[in-house]
Amino acid sequence: MGYFSYFMKKRFKIALNESGLKMKEVAEMLHINYDALRKGIDRGSMNNGYLILLEYKTGISKDYILEGRLPILKNKEDIILSLLDNDIIKLLDGLDKDKIVSYLSLREKEFQKMEVFNFFIEKQQASKRLRDIVEGKESK
Repeated sequence: MGYFSYFMKKRFKIALNESGLKMKEVAEMLHINYDALRKGIDRGSMNNGYLILLEYKTGISKDYILEGRLPILKNKEDIILSLLDNDIIKLLDGLDKDKIVSYLSLREKEFQKMEVFNFFIEKQQASKRLRDIVEGKESK
């Protein structure tokens, strides 16, 4: 085991401990086989795409896993903002929200191919179900 893989493995273990997650849970969140995740970490060969997804879904910083840069955990808003540049944020903030929803509807099939988009939709549906239960609107 090389130095890089040794430190990646150590940092991943620390990050799991900080997040309260188990490696099996992380593998399920990333939709990859547990053994593939374990081997990728052990060998220091995690694909950058998976590290970005890891960061988005768990808050575990890809920069920490790769380079040991703190913080170990990031909050969701910081992660999303890091994926967008300031010009795009200003542009989106200036648009009528109905136009954004219309665009999403127009390109729905393209967005449905994106795992992050589907995760967002599932989260919104779960939040709505919870609100309905709390407000006594649960369906029977």
